[in-house]
Amino acid sequence: MGLLHVTPRLRQAAHLFYKEGGDVAETFERERCFRVLQGRAEGVVRSLREMATKKGLTGNKTKTLAKACNYLARTWPTCATTSPWWPGFGLRAE
Repeated sequence: MGLLHVTPRLRQAAHLFYKEGGDVAETFERERCFRVLQGRAEGVVRSLREMATKKGLTGNKTKTLAKACNYLARTWPTCATTSPWWPGFGLRAE
């Protein structure tokens, strides 16, 4: 899985919690992208779900976040690599 596929989902999640186009939302998205590239997608999913619970997201916001989390959860085994030269593209460098 490439960062190209992850970024829009993390952007959607950021906009559920923070004002769209704001610096806080952008920082939130970047930090989560970096964590995914480090192979920590499972933790990103866990923290997004926890934030949703704490912030009391409901309705369409909950559905949007669930889609993003479910996508990451299905694909996190390929979110990072063993090589820093191929981060986040599902390539396995030996």
